[in-house]
Amino acid sequence: MSGDQDLKRRLHGLKELGSLVRSLKLLSAASMHRFERAAAGLGESVEILERGLSLALQDRALPDWSQETEEPLTAGIVLGSDHGLCGAYHESLTDFVRRTDPVPVPLLAVGSRLASALCEAGVQVDAERPGITTLQALAPAVQDLLSRMEEWSRVGVLQRLVVIHQRPAPGGPPHPVRLRLLPVDPEWLRDVSRRPWTGSTLPWCPQPADKLLPGLLRQHLFLTLYRACAEALAAENAARFHAMQAAERNLDEKLRELTRRDQRLRQERVTEGVLEVLGGFEACQEESAGRRCPRSGA
Repeated sequence: MSGDQDLKRRLHGLKELGSLVRSLKLLSAASMHRFERAAAGLGESVEILERGLSLALQDRALPDWSQETEEPLTAGIVLGSDHGLCGAYHESLTDFVRRTDPVPVPLLAVGSRLASALCEAGVQVDAERPGITTLQALAPAVQDLLSRMEEWSRVGVLQRLVVIHQRPAPGGPPHPVRLRLLPVDPEWLRDVSRRPWTGSTLPWCPQPADKLLPGLLRQHLFLTLYRACAEALAAENAARFHAMQAAERNLDEKLRELTRRDQRLRQERVTEGVLEVLGGFEACQEESAGRRCPRSGA
């Protein structure tokens, strides 16, 4: 019975683990859709911001960064997580950072698991912050990242800024992308400055353009980084969903295998019991026949 008890214990454990995996899969799917909606819902905010920029950029000379004579310092933010159970999410992101030319310095890693993976791969991590876990923590985290970048700018170690993160792909695993935050794309600024005003009244702003423009550009950085963080969180949950889906298939296959083994053992016990009954019945019949037979020479 020890083998039967061990098999039953394994079956019970697999069923409990399967229930946990299904719960994680459903939770990952819900979180993935929530962060995807957060990233997609920035469209109206971006449109309002660009209309404000078109007003602030009127009759202004756009900055030209193409005349830089020295190689600028490129800082980087890599968006990861504190949590696992998401397949090769951090490994593929780490490999992408290693293949980036040049590797951003200084580098800020978001998420302890990502920071550990980068250090193990030989990538220098200059700063680290906890990962983002909820939608409510997203805006404060983006504000904190921008504050850290402003500090780097004040000490002279930030001239260019890139963000590296995973982006979800429809119907497939996420893939790493590299996004330039600073300097702001001059082609995009030129396009925004040329857009005609579509309102029914002429725009007017009491604040001078010299003061309005920096605030709008900082808001542009906030929205861009917010979208990158939301996409990274959606990608993380998508990777975890696919990992849990694969784990669920493996568990179901193992559960079917153990269930067949359990059924086989039950059938063997039933067969042994039937054979024992038949053997006892035949023994009783032989004993009864021996008692009925007359003794020889009587």
